[in-house]
Amino acid sequence: MKKEKNLGNTVSINSLNCAKQLFAGAALCLLATTNYTAQNASEYNNNAGIGGANNSAFGFLSQNWGGGTDNSSLGYNALNSNSSGSYNSAAGSNALFINASGSYNTASGYQSLYNNSGGNFNSAFGNSALFNNSGGEHNVGIGHVTLFNNVSGNYNVAVGDSALYSNTSDANIAIGSSALLNNTIGNDNIAMGYFALHNNTSGYSNIAIGGGALYNNTTARKNSAIGNSALFSNT
Repeated sequence: MKKEKNLGNTVSINSLNCAKQLFAGAALCLLATTNYTAQNASEYNNNAGIGGANNSAFGFLSQNWGGGTDNSSLGYNALNSNSSGSYNSAAGSNALFINASGSYNTASGYQSLYNNSGGNFNSAFGNSALFNNSGGEHNVGIGHVTLFNNVSGNYNVAVGDSALYSNTSDANIAIGSSALLNNTIGNDNIAMGYFALHNNTSGYSNIAIGGGALYNNTTARKNSAIGNSALFSNT
């Protein structure tokens, strides 16, 4: 029987890889296969997985593969597939689930950055934020399904429910519910206000400030609209 100090309590790991932790009067038992060692958030940040070091994980199958260094995960399947990625933080069920080699990512919320595999320096806060991001880097998504379909786009900022939902391109800023919602390949756009540049798909270098500003713009470029519904019908 192996003894390990864990947050002031005693953890026992037997031959069945079953860790029993006493916390707030409740016993927690994590069952593992021969390829999976129960990982405990200990004062030593122990990670007994496959080659990892200085990782902390809490939740069933959190950091299941146990690779990389200095990762923190909280929630069912959080950072489940991580093999070599380092310096990641995942909080929420299935957060950073697919991540294999991506590093310096922060995901907070159910399925946030779910499909990220090799992207680095991304921050996702909210349910399914940056869900389909796989290789995109330096993106920030704050809010429900922000930058949801971003796969490889870089340097985007989305704040607000569904902002930049369909985006696949680079260097866009959307602040407001559904701002730049339909943008796919347009780049260097700035939309501030709910529904601003809502229908933009490939237009680039546009600035829309105000609710519904440049709402129907789809392909036009280098426009500036300031005010509620300004240039609403411009396409």
